Amino acid sequence: SRIGGLRLPMVSLFFVLLWNAWLYRGVLSSAASLNDMVLHQQMTRFATTSLLHFHLPMTQWYPYLNLGSPQFLHYQGLGAIIVGFFGILVSPNTAFHVITYLLLTLWPLVIYKSARLFEFDRTTAAASAIVSPFLVSAIGIGLEHGSFLWLGYGVWAQLCASWTLPLAWAYTWRALHDSRFVLRSVLFIALTVALHYETGYAAIAAVPLLFLVANSAIKSRAERAFLIGLGVILSTAWIVIPLVVNAKWAAINSAQYASNFHMGYGAKQNLSWLVHGNLFDFGRSPVLTVLLGLGVIACLINSRKIAHLRALLILAVMFFLLSFGPTTWGAFANIVPGHNDIFFRRFLVEVHLAGIFIIGFGFASLCRAAVTLGRWMLRMFAATRDRSTKWLPATVTTVVGGAVLALMAPICFTALQTNNSDVIAQVELGAQQSNNLTPIISFLKHADNGRVYAGLPSNWGQKFKYGYGPLYLYLADCDVDQVSTQGWAASLMEPAQYNFNESNISDYYLFGVRYLLLPAGKKTPVPADLVITSGNYSLYQITSIGYWNIVVPSGYIDENRMNIGAQSLVVLNSHYVEHFVDMWVNFGTNMAAASLPTQSLSAMPGRILSSSTNLGQGEASGTFELSQPADVVLSASFDPGWQAYVDGIPTPTVMMAPAVVGVPVPAGVHTVKLVYRGFSWYPTIFIVNALGIMALAMYIRRRLDSRSGNSPLDSSEAEQR
Repeated sequence: SRIGGLRLPMVSLFFVLLWNAWLYRGVLSSAASLNDMVLHQQMTRFATTSLLHFHLPMTQWYPYLNLGSPQFLHYQGLGAIIVGFFGILVSPNTAFHVITYLLLTLWPLVIYKSARLFEFDRTTAAASAIVSPFLVSAIGIGLEHGSFLWLGYGVWAQLCASWTLPLAWAYTWRALHDSRFVLRSVLFIALTVALHYETGYAAIAAVPLLFLVANSAIKSRAERAFLIGLGVILSTAWIVIPLVVNAKWAAINSAQYASNFHMGYGAKQNLSWLVHGNLFDFGRSPVLTVLLGLGVIACLINSRKIAHLRALLILAVMFFLLSFGPTTWGAFANIVPGHNDIFFRRFLVEVHLAGIFIIGFGFASLCRAAVTLGRWMLRMFAATRDRSTKWLPATVTTVVGGAVLALMAPICFTALQTNNSDVIAQVELGAQQSNNLTPIISFLKHADNGRVYAGLPSNWGQKFKYGYGPLYLYLADCDVDQVSTQGWAASLMEPAQYNFNESNISDYYLFGVRYLLLPAGKKTPVPADLVITSGNYSLYQITSIGYWNIVVPSGYIDENRMNIGAQSLVVLNSHYVEHFVDMWVNFGTNMAAASLPTQSLSAMPGRILSSSTNLGQGEASGTFELSQPADVVLSASFDPGWQAYVDGIPTPTVMMAPAVVGVPVPAGVHTVKLVYRGFSWYPTIFIVNALGIMALAMYIRRRLDSRSGNSPLDSSEAEQR
């Protein structure tokens, strides 16, 4: 069962870790990100600040994206919180880069440990671990370096969960045969859910799939599966309960909902990628695809005798089928729980993971076949037939492994070196431009009277650069409140932001955009006054606009989390807010009607006497003089956590179109204060979670201690022995 003994696999794995340590060194750079890493670094900095003030990040208002949201409630944030804690000791950015480097470099160790838990021999486990850094796929967002690097997608939360998902699968498999592993299964499933929701979905879905093919007695297997499920419910309640309670207030990303991101690429495309080698070997010889095919054949041949081979096959097949998404399955995809919030293409991540183990088994099977053939040839043709062949397994493994690495490594080496050289270039370009941007960014970060607009991905903003990337990404990297970045938050204003019209002054009022950051010499799309020119950057200001606005409500509009993007066009394509009227929102209905405003004002129905806004702390206040009853509006995304006080008296908030916070205020001079108070049940849930897990652990321990350590839960193990 072992090819080449213990030393060769371990030495090979060690050299792959050295390979990773050298080629991932660019991750340690401070280069401004061009991808989703911007969001995750920003969340890390926010987590550090929250923890320093002894606040739970899940209960805080996150102000930087899409007019703000309770980001840590709606979006997986455990990884950012963990790194944010280390950021207290060093700095958030330093902690982020170092931990990301370690996650990438040492990931093969997780694959090796998981393969051993799946009861593979050391050669198979080491082969799986060694090939794991060399995946290259057409989707670019699987378990491959391109998903995580500076030049890739930067799906950092998925990287964190890639450490726990293999262990969640492996410990679940062991737990279905031995109850001593139940709590470890629960732990790693819960961690996977907390680190990345979609990967956690796959960790949970694996439980019934593995239950189907486990070879323990059905009764004890069912009891263990029930205990795992109960433990997962208890340990993830702090995530699931807030998500469910607040699901109504998390918008669907309408721009991506109808794309392949959500719908999946479909059976035809996915099968084509698999058959042509583009799912594991994009742009190179299909060496891993061939090993995958050999592994599948070897698994099928041995699956009747070896249960964990059946387990990996069913995981690979089922997640591959799920990855087709509604593109293939149509309305049948609606039976998948939470289907509206799932990006079906992401299930190819689990295909990659199962494929890594199958590839390792295929490699080991190929080596065993080669050793068997070599021994037969030596017996047939060697002059001395009793010559020892102990050297043969290690030699064959070395030759085959060397050939595999020689075919895989060059394209990965080139891609990683390109990433490192481009990171260096980005740092150099940024250094040349940062001196010009420093006074502008300093001004914007100290301003508390409005957001900045620096272009969008859909217009000139994509070509307005900081280094290699758009300037709006650098502004996000500097925690500047802006209307520019999209698709990273579940804010109700996120779908509306896609339709921001830079030529419509009404949209500036609605989004609270006071500043415009443009290339020097570019004409402003709306009237504005020049504030600063520095190098190639000019900052303009619209003095009449800020975070606060006063409107007269007129008419209403129906909205829900699915159609809010389309319904927002009624407001964004109009000039209502520019004329100080807006519609109330009838939110949560399946209707899509609108009663348009019937009036238009020539002037604001009141004055803003003074205001103070600190959205980073979830606070905003002002004194207003109203000539008639009206709604004082804060340009922040609506959420039921906003609590309003008019002259110190609690006052219900209202949602104004498309989804901003309004406070009804009578005529006269009044003070208005808005404070964000996040989900308040966390302490109670944590206590219930802890007590529930302790009770579960005690129950399992008692069952294990009964009958001298051979409980009914483990009767199948006794039967097998």
